Amino acid sequence: MPDWFPVVTLLIGYGAKSLTDYFDNRRAIAREREVRDAARRDHLFERRSNFQRETLLALQDTALELGRDTAAIDHQNKMSLRSTGKLGVITEEFNEGYRVRQATMSKLVSRVRDDAVRELAEQFRQSSADTVMADTEQQGAIGMERASNAHEQLNQRIGTLLRSLDDAEQ
Repeated sequence: MPDWFPVVTLLIGYGAKSLTDYFDNRRAIAREREVRDAARRDHLFERRSNFQRETLLALQDTALELGRDTAAIDHQNKMSLRSTGKLGVITEEFNEGYRVRQATMSKLVSRVRDDAVRELAEQFRQSSADTVMADTEQQGAIGMERASNAHEQLNQRIGTLLRSLDDAEQ
């Protein structure tokens, strides 16, 4: 064996080891990048899910309050009609509370990703407004029935979405 052979094999071994280390390092960097990207996606998904959950729960509570306000105003309208013969004599307290609930519903609905929830919430808001603005007791009763049905459907859809958000996190 020539004298230079061990030196050449040493250099070849060193070169092969350097090349192997280079590729191993690139694979490790790629794996770390994938792990970071996956963690970032998970974090964004969790934030989006939490935001939707909080929005849906707030929408559900606000819809309940708007339903109560609508029923109270409808009742007040009926009492006013019986005592004065006129509809639409609403106290400022009811009027302001109702206005705030309608505005809050509008704000929350704009944040919801689900088209069905947005549509049902709009039906509920419109039926509520029809009830409050009714010219006759019969129109008010029809509006209340529509509002009640829309509210029930809205609650059912929100419940379905909340359960699906919980299932997606498991």
